[in-house]
Amino acid sequence: MVVTVPDNPTGAVASAATVRRLAEAARELDLVIVSDEIYCDLVYDTSEPAVSPALQAPELTVVTTGLTKNLALGGWRTGAARLPDSEPGRALHTRLVAVASQIWSSPPAPVQTAAA
Repeated sequence: MVVTVPDNPTGAVASAATVRRLAEAARELDLVIVSDEIYCDLVYDTSEPAVSPALQAPELTVVTTGLTKNLALGGWRTGAARLPDSEPGRALHTRLVAVASQIWSSPPAPVQTAAA
C-alpha cells in the first residue's frame, strides 16, 4: 500500500494511532508499505508531528524521498528509497534493481554531491 507522510496535496498528518493501525493491517494482509515522505520535513503544525510507518512496521516499510521539496532543489530529480532489512525488503531490492538497471541514468555530479 502507498501512503504519503504528510498527505499530498492537503498536508494532513495521520495520527500515530492511525499509523499504528495501518502497520497492523499491513502485517495481517502481508503487504509492503511504501511511504512517500518527500514532504515530511515541511510540516508546519508541529502539534501533530508526522509519524513514519517505518517506526511501526520497519520490516515492511519502504521509505521514499528526494531532493526537490524540503531542500528546494527543483529540477534536481534525484530520489532515494530506504528498503526494509527483512526478507520482504531483500526480495523487493532484487526486483527493484532488476528493473532499475534498465531505466536509471546517472545524475550530474552536483546532484550526486547534494544527495550525498
